[in-house]
Amino acid sequence: MAIYGSEMTLLEARTKYFALNGFGVDGGYNDTWVRVEYGWMRFYFPNTRARASVVRYHDLHHILTGYSTTMPGETEISAWDIATGCTANYAAWILNLLGFGFGLLINRRGVYRSFMRGRYSLNLYVYPFDDRLLSSKVGEMRCLLGLDKQSIRAEEADKRAFMLWAGISFACLLATYALLLAPLVLLIVVFRLMG
Repeated sequence: MAIYGSEMTLLEARTKYFALNGFGVDGGYNDTWVRVEYGWMRFYFPNTRARASVVRYHDLHHILTGYSTTMPGETEISAWDIATGCTANYAAWILNLLGFGFGLLINRRGVYRSFMRGRYSLNLYVYPFDDRLLSSKVGEMRCLLGLDKQSIRAEEADKRAFMLWAGISFACLLATYALLLAPLVLLIVVFRLMG
């Protein structure tokens, strides 16, 4: 988190964030496809207008929370986003539920800690994405969102909420994999029936 100093504006921090992560001048917001890598796995999905709108906030959340852009870091920010609530932004819910679900496979402790942190902080989705937001100071926004808290003690209600959202996110992940694999399975079945 110290990479983005408290006195930097969100715009300055975002420019640095893009450079540090190799995201290009515009963060890839105007790219046609999004490339995701994890180990040997590579996959692409369309960069829809809804996704591009969400990722503008998502990038600022990375800056404010300090979660990395590695795959484990992405799963942590997804869990944090779910815990803080994605408001009425359906694209944010979908992307974050899938990230949270994948995190249950590769980063259980990280997503648990991030979810608990999110239960006691806020996010930027309620703010208009404009020059006023981008001119805000990093330190002020961290305080405003409750990200300056040093320790959080999870209550039973928080643990139950984690279990509920973990179940929902994992079900969404499995449903997505099933939809993606269905054409392949159908082809295999057809070829077996023909052969």
